[in-house]
Amino acid sequence: MRTRAIAGALTAALVLGGCGYGDVAFSGDFGGRAFRPDGTAFGLVDALERLPELKPRDPARVIAVASFAAFDPTADQEQLPGSELTDLRHAIEVSDWFSFWWRDRQQVVAGSAFADVVLIGDSDGRYVDSDSTATGRSDGFQARFGVARESLSASASYADYRPLGTRAVVTVHLAEVDLGTGGQLRGNATFKIERLDSDPADAATGSVSGEFSAPLVGERIAEKNFDTLDLYGQFEVSR
Repeated sequence: MRTRAIAGALTAALVLGGCGYGDVAFSGDFGGRAFRPDGTAFGLVDALERLPELKPRDPARVIAVASFAAFDPTADQEQLPGSELTDLRHAIEVSDWFSFWWRDRQQVVAGSAFADVVLIGDSDGRYVDSDSTATGRSDGFQARFGVARESLSASASYADYRPLGTRAVVTVHLAEVDLGTGGQLRGNATFKIERLDSDPADAATGSVSGEFSAPLVGERIAEKNFDTLDLYGQFEVSR
């Protein structure tokens, strides 16, 4: 994966295709649809409640996210010109992404493994609801992800439409954990989309797996960018 420099201390150039921060490399597909959240990957330790209280969270939680849209999460994205900020938000919304959330930072140690079973939400390709009836889910861990929206031609019709399977199993293994600012979360992940009996017979299924490295960003700048880019809503991470 190519690494692209992000120009400017307070600006970030939007890059589609190519890693801007962190590192993600997956292989496989979902019924012919690739999954490339390889533009930006980063994490944070969320140790304080939101402004204005700033009370310590007990326990502190850990969040890691990745997107196909490339930007620098250590730069204040609110300083972008309005048109660039709008373009970046749009690129994040329509592209591949994932988020991992751990309730307690004490869970996040090298060698640990986690699993979640998620269901598709109101939009095709957005896996944003945990399947509370599923077995094998890890307590205190939540995974969410979205597959890039398809680009339609003028002649597209619903006769050509092939939905994705309703359920997905996400597994994560952590190989390296350093939760200090400037540290990283490194490991591998697998996203496996499955068809339920209620799905159409041609619903797309498949599996994508690979490695990720998410550098840890300071809590204040990370949360500022989560707000600016609407990442709490886009990546389905509670505030």
